[in-house]
Amino acid sequence: MKKRIYIVGLLIALCFVFLATPALAKIKLRVSFMPFPVHNQQVDWMKKWADTRPDVELITVPLSYDVYYPKVSNSLRASKGEFDIVWHNDDWGAAWMNFLEYVDDVNNFDDINPYLWKFCFRDKNGRSTAVPFVSTSAGLFYRKDLIPELPKTWKELQDLSIKLQKEGKTKWGYVTGMKFPHAYYSFLAFMWANLGDIVYPPFVRDYDMLEMFGWQPDVNDIRVIEMLEFWWDQIHRYKTVPPDNISYSRTAALAIFQAGDAAMTGQDAHLYGDMNDPAKSKVAGKVGVAPFPSGPRGNGGLSWDVPWAWGIPKNVPPENKKAAKELLGYLLTEEIQVDLWKKTGGIPVAGVARRSLSKDDPIFAQFAKATFESPVLVLPAHYYPKWPKIHSIFTDYCIKAMMGKRDDIRKVMEQCSEEIIKAFAD
Repeated sequence: MKKRIYIVGLLIALCFVFLATPALAKIKLRVSFMPFPVHNQQVDWMKKWADTRPDVELITVPLSYDVYYPKVSNSLRASKGEFDIVWHNDDWGAAWMNFLEYVDDVNNFDDINPYLWKFCFRDKNGRSTAVPFVSTSAGLFYRKDLIPELPKTWKELQDLSIKLQKEGKTKWGYVTGMKFPHAYYSFLAFMWANLGDIVYPPFVRDYDMLEMFGWQPDVNDIRVIEMLEFWWDQIHRYKTVPPDNISYSRTAALAIFQAGDAAMTGQDAHLYGDMNDPAKSKVAGKVGVAPFPSGPRGNGGLSWDVPWAWGIPKNVPPENKKAAKELLGYLLTEEIQVDLWKKTGGIPVAGVARRSLSKDDPIFAQFAKATFESPVLVLPAHYYPKWPKIHSIFTDYCIKAMMGKRDDIRKVMEQCSEEIIKAFAD
């Protein structure tokens, strides 16, 4: 009897000890991201990973593109970070790298082609401060039911747009974003397709070489002027694009294309999933992709192969950094990278996924030829700290040129050149 009482008493005591012991504190991983198809795919897989980790609580924080950069920049510079994992646009590499952890030691990082991080995320020690997860390759998306033969030059694109409009088959020819920061598929892509660039020498992204040339603007070069004359003609003379196209974001342009009101649009490859979704798009099943058409001084179709990535701020606790690295390595596995393509059209960065898809998926093979295997590849951002400001100045003056007289385009871009020189001098 005494033995039974002793055992019961021991059990009661153990229960009190258990109840008095605090539960193991979870690691809270706060992820900032832009609500966008490729990000949503990644967040879905992050949640699956967190479900297998009882020691981790995942908190996702969606931020609009317009507020994302300033808000996250402020968080990175604070003494205590607000986020443990941040979405990292390739444009921001130079501005953020001193505030981010080295992450080239995460699992599967070695399967990423160094081309996808060494220009934008590599610091002075040669290490990467971000983990790419998708390539933002871009191209010209077109209606296959309306366009049997692809336009390879600006002139062909213009003539095709005029023809389709006259035949009543489409309201607009080529519609895309033009306002900052959405002009990649209009002013920038077409400038590069004519072998022009914002800073001399064209297509050079090496900081030391640009420094050697004195950060010389090239925006009043004939290759840039011809690009602006082309767009001025589409807006004012031929009216192949909406008259207010200069105010469009890429989201607005995509909505017009998906509504069936435009024959062509320029977009990132990872938006193909939305274009081909019958619930979202009237042109689902009719969409093809090609490189951006060549300008009169160009050398073939153009695209780019640059990453969006995830970064880990330095100003978060060590245990959070460790868990974040485990999660980012998980996102590079073949299953998740292939799923990224199949769900969104995003081009994987992992070599194993690219190889398997190129072999087994004919649509992916077509995308590869149109984007990262196109005749002319450019790094679309200039990876120095002042790039966001220079990009903004350039876009503002392009729009100013569109709003004025065609004969004044060169004068406007000479003003742009002076403004860029001031910006570099500040």
